[in-house]
Amino acid sequence: MADTGGYLRIILDGTAFLLPGNAAAAVERRENLRVEGGGDRVGAWRVSGRDRWPALLLDRGLKLLRAGSWQQAVFVRSDPQPVGLLAASVEPLTELDVTVERFTSPGAAPTARGPLFSGAWVRGTDIVLQFDPDALAAYLSQLRTNQ
Repeated sequence: MADTGGYLRIILDGTAFLLPGNAAAAVERRENLRVEGGGDRVGAWRVSGRDRWPALLLDRGLKLLRAGSWQQAVFVRSDPQPVGLLAASVEPLTELDVTVERFTSPGAAPTARGPLFSGAWVRGTDIVLQFDPDALAAYLSQLRTNQ
């Protein structure tokens, strides 16, 4: 995926989150992924040649789901490979559409990479939290291996 700039609006379990567009390695539709069954931690894989990128399904509280409704995956750049998040939808937004303010999550960071959120988009009474890409990738990797 080319650098989209702007943001990706990701819908998880009915709740919107933002991800900086340049953090995405790829966005894929469900039909382009290998869907896993049987309650594995990985809900789907992006397979291209020898590369296999895992994608996980989370609820609005960012807890791992074994099954649920999703239509797309966004893969976050990470080492050694991107890791994905399965979503009801992923919508590109321009920097003109979104004004993100700095946000510091209260409490302890869930990963060694820091808090999951680094910003917030306030729209009237709605607040859409922006993922920190490095922390999100670390969090997804932790969920995949530690549950």
